[in-house]
Amino acid sequence: MSMRASYFALSAELVEASAELAQWLLHENGSLGLEIREPSVRPMPGEPPLPGGKVRVVAFFAERGQAERARAELQRALPEAALTLGEALCEDWSESWKSQVRSSQVGRIWVGPPWRAGDAAPGSVRIVIEPKMAFGTGDHPTTQLCLEVLDQYLTLWPGQSVLDVGTGSGVLAIAARKLGAGRVRGVDTDSMAIELATENCALNDADQIELSTARVESITEPFDIIVANIFANELIQLAPHFRRIARQRVVLSGILVEQAAEVAAAYRERGFAPAHTQVRGDWVRLELGPE
Repeated sequence: MSMRASYFALSAELVEASAELAQWLLHENGSLGLEIREPSVRPMPGEPPLPGGKVRVVAFFAERGQAERARAELQRALPEAALTLGEALCEDWSESWKSQVRSSQVGRIWVGPPWRAGDAAPGSVRIVIEPKMAFGTGDHPTTQLCLEVLDQYLTLWPGQSVLDVGTGSGVLAIAARKLGAGRVRGVDTDSMAIELATENCALNDADQIELSTARVESITEPFDIIVANIFANELIQLAPHFRRIARQRVVLSGILVEQAAEVAAAYRERGFAPAHTQVRGDWVRLELGPE
């Protein structure tokens, strides 16, 4: 992966409780990579120390326009965050950024970048993901929550059809295929995400996955499992459409703990019965089935 001679660094100083949400938003807005700096860690030379109770999340962007859009989105979501944006030389970033990209082992599934493929446990279902455009390699808690439930369901019911809404890097769609799903479709309204997911499907010999920028409203065929790892407000808007095409299970993630009750209520109103709830840190996975 070639890198620019310079990059744009967006720094957010905020309370620790908001750090997870800030990271998620920066990922979603095209960050090439993230650094988390805590008060207990001595700052780099020339960098101001952090006040007590605060963390600094630094996101790196290839283009100023991307960084400015991310700053605006972060300011809307976390108005209390202190944000700064600057340009810096990228002398060692082309290699040093790789050390920040982690791999994950979730049940039978190993997910990580190509240069960490040797970390996979023997017998793992291995998924190699190129961490481009900050769509991640499966290490975010919301992605892991979805991978867990796909592993469980497809162990019990191999061959079921899966719809991955907001597919991003394609990691959940690829996992579904490798775990034994039947038909697998991934949709994302971001054309760059579909381009990256297509590359990752080829990298993992999962070319049979159907990928497109189709909106959920346009999908008419039913699916046994729908998995959606997106923002809570979008999940609420999609409830009536999921009710129309869901056969067995709807798996919702990307939900903060304080948002879970509102999302669950929206789905109950549309005729879904709660099946299971799983919490990991600040994040929640909801599993529901049509009544």
